[in-house]
Amino acid sequence: MFDVIRWSAERADAVPDVRAKRFLMDHGLPDGSLLFEADHEESSAFATDSGAEVMSIGSFDEDFNFFVDINSGEVLFGLDQDTAPSFTNSSLADFVKCLRWVDDEFPFYSSEDDSAVKSAAGSRALEFFRSVDPECVSTADAFWASFVHDVGIGDYYAGAL
Repeated sequence: MFDVIRWSAERADAVPDVRAKRFLMDHGLPDGSLLFEADHEESSAFATDSGAEVMSIGSFDEDFNFFVDINSGEVLFGLDQDTAPSFTNSSLADFVKCLRWVDDEFPFYSSEDDSAVKSAAGSRALEFFRSVDPECVSTADAFWASFVHDVGIGDYYAGAL
């Protein structure tokens, strides 16, 4: 199964959203997955251009991070200390469901598969994400919408990552 990082009550006190706080303490975040590596250290909240207060929960790679809006529980994506992060999921629970599905499904095809196979994989991903959190694929700049596009054009084959 997946190793998880559960937040202590003290660390989770920085998150006023009750659902998000409970999720972080009771269920936790995957320590690592194909698209996410959890922060082990506590981070400070900062304000976005829209006035949301967010804090880092983990990274996608060396440049991009995932954040939780500490008042709404939404998950966002952007550069470190990004004041205009893009939407990822409506909740931490939905975020983790999406991450685990990707880990279970990868690789989506082989590098030799034709464009029809790759497009079908993108359609499957879109269908799954819509079933979990319709908002996560409702705009082109959302993290999962971008991921669906990348799957559909052939970026997620065995050996690509």
